[in-house]
Amino acid sequence: MSHRDRRTGPGMHRHRLGPLTRLGLALCLLWSTALTVPGHARTPEHPDAAKTPLPMLRTAVLAPASPPDSRRLEYDILGNAGRAKYRASGVLDWRHQGSTYEAQMRISAFLVGSRIQRSTGRLDSTGLHPDRFVDTSRREREARFGEVPGRITYSGSDRQDALRPGAQDRLSVLLQLASRLNAGTPVSGQRLEMQVAGATGAESWEFEVVGREQVDVPAGVFPAWHVRRVARHTDDTGLSVWLAPELQHLPVRVVLREPDGDRIEQGLRSRP
Repeated sequence: MSHRDRRTGPGMHRHRLGPLTRLGLALCLLWSTALTVPGHARTPEHPDAAKTPLPMLRTAVLAPASPPDSRRLEYDILGNAGRAKYRASGVLDWRHQGSTYEAQMRISAFLVGSRIQRSTGRLDSTGLHPDRFVDTSRREREARFGEVPGRITYSGSDRQDALRPGAQDRLSVLLQLASRLNAGTPVSGQRLEMQVAGATGAESWEFEVVGREQVDVPAGVFPAWHVRRVARHTDDTGLSVWLAPELQHLPVRVVLREPDGDRIEQGLRSRP
């Protein structure tokens, strides 16, 4: 890719990030769900979206996928930035109805504040297809998929990226991984590649299924598939996620490692 996300994209020269930004990147790399009241469906922002067929360019040659059921998951988060250690909490709300979905992840840290990522879009037999991704911390930034035909566009920027089939955002990508694993039996060594967009740019990410492992988190012990992001550059953020069949392959543990040694670990707090 000729351009890189100068704020959050892997493989670029980064400024040192503060704890909340690291938390946001960590959990945004993965997913998020909209702040919704459990048991209550939200009115879609774009009621006509479900009536508009997805362009073939967004679904061509994609593997089958089966999204997990709607649910809310709560996580404990531990991290270190240099010598400083911190704790935070995360809440993932994932909801879908018919051919539309919305997801939101809220990360909160004492004395630091909160960060919210939200993804909304459509579902079909190949999984999630985001229309809009919003990242809110001190200000709101967003990416839109296909508003300009065949392109991903970004608020406050003239940048555009070509929209590839199966493109995801930093929130929907783990939900799409879960959807792909739900649709077939995972195999150790299997690789999955997706275009992943943040609020300021997009690039290709590759994932590898490492194998099935027992994972011990605050909610208990889960058999889970370990999936890791394959690094392409020496300064890429390391990402490992454990997807539990018991929860339709939603994540029970997530670990992110920075090249400088900083680390964030997220574990499921309680069984839903």
